[in-house]
Amino acid sequence: MKVRMSVLTALVFPALLFAGEDYALRETFESDQPAWEPYGSGCETRVVKDDGLKKNVLVARFDNSSPKEWCNKGAYWKCKPPLSWDQFDYCYFKFKISRSVGKVGCLVHDKAGHWWQCVQFEPFKLNEWQRWLGKKMNFTFAWNDDPAVTRGDKSSEIIELFIFAQTPEVNTGAIYDLTLSDVILSHDVSE
Repeated sequence: MKVRMSVLTALVFPALLFAGEDYALRETFESDQPAWEPYGSGCETRVVKDDGLKKNVLVARFDNSSPKEWCNKGAYWKCKPPLSWDQFDYCYFKFKISRSVGKVGCLVHDKAGHWWQCVQFEPFKLNEWQRWLGKKMNFTFAWNDDPAVTRGDKSSEIIELFIFAQTPEVNTGAIYDLTLSDVILSHDVSE
């Protein structure tokens, strides 16, 4: 049974599967050298075995140092080759966070310099696996590399995908672990 789901619905249903093999991206971190890199200064990423899931996961460890009033850090993936917005309708991943954060989200950067975001706000359970599900239509224009550009459309190819957590405070020396599993871009979600 195929279902179009919201983030709230994804949290209510304990098991989500993606129909077929129609993935624009399916990252399970089984490679010891995934294509994901640290996002944000002072961030490090590493692949580790998760005993509970019994498989590899990606851990992004970072502090909340920032020259701004906010701090977004996590991991990102350079899309090689670039992705089309037509290749997926959903962005999904499992995550757990070691300290309280204000939001967990996804940023998409395209060839036109547009940045698109979709976020889920707290409350999050600490050190427990949770599901994040964003619909393509819920990715909103955030900014452009050129400050004179104040809006965009989803016609340009995607070159980078970022998964991040926003810390509630900055420059306190707090250390965070954002752990990721099963990052998927796909057309269909089924129960």
